[in-house]
Amino acid sequence: MDQKDEIINLLKVNGAMTQGALAESMYGDKNHSPNIYASLTGLVNKEIIIRTGSNPSYYYLSDVETVIPSKPVQSKKGYRDVSGDLITNDTIEATAALVQNTDNYGPENELITRCLRKFPENTEPDLVAMKVGLIDITNSTHLSQHKSRISMVELAEVIASISNIDSRI
Repeated sequence: MDQKDEIINLLKVNGAMTQGALAESMYGDKNHSPNIYASLTGLVNKEIIIRTGSNPSYYYLSDVETVIPSKPVQSKKGYRDVSGDLITNDTIEATAALVQNTDNYGPENELITRCLRKFPENTEPDLVAMKVGLIDITNSTHLSQHKSRISMVELAEVIASISNIDSRI
């Protein structure tokens, strides 16, 4: 299911939703709100959904009568329950395609891929640290927030010390 289909299904189930609520339902947090903007705009332009109001704007299906809430409904904070998710080649490929089609992750992924191909071995901690740092910066993983638990040096050494790391990757 692509992003637009997922948005349509969420709106069918929930009625009117904000961009932030849609992002939280799809990705588990509101930080991914910008990732769905292009899909929302495309659906609005095709008149499949309607956008009304501002700050926050509400989106709803154009062929369904919807009552817009008078004040924003607070969505449940926390993380999406992933315990029932199945990791298969199909789900990995679908997720990879979704990432590749986003403006903010696609080009960075190409940069990461070029660097990983240029330096394929992961046995030297210094090279591993550079790769981890590149992935951290381009994907906003915020590893530095966890320095009290594990430093970049420790992480690179752990990765480099894994037996047959390159064949396992």
